[in-house]
Amino acid sequence: MNKLLLPVDGEKLSERTLDYVKEFSTTQGYEVTVLHVIAYEEALSHPHLATVFGLHGETFVHVAEEMVSKIAQQLKAAGVENVKTKVLKGNPAAEIVALAEGEEYRIVLMNTHGFDATKRLMIGSVTNKVVHNCYVPVLVIQ
Repeated sequence: MNKLLLPVDGEKLSERTLDYVKEFSTTQGYEVTVLHVIAYEEALSHPHLATVFGLHGETFVHVAEEMVSKIAQQLKAAGVENVKTKVLKGNPAAEIVALAEGEEYRIVLMNTHGFDATKRLMIGSVTNKVVHNCYVPVLVIQ
């Protein structure tokens, strides 16, 4: 089965991204995995954040699981039938590349549209690292 990896960092997909995912799913039968990576290493590198994350780490995981679940529901409502969700902890780019290559995804689809400047800079950095380090094709949606 063809598999599409959809890393996300928000609770909603842009219409353009939704259209691409629908196209891959409905015309080519792709299974879609909605992924969020909690930037665990970054949190632990800041003393205050490390304390907060250590005390409330399960809350972060719960929020991330709700986020990917909402996006999965959005995809299913749009007609995408085969959707899974996954939440990982670690370096976002490294985890995306490892998952895409390790589980033989055919494509990674990354969305950069609709974020504020701070998130766009972070997403851009993650996207750039994934594009340059992943052997799986990466489609970047602006």
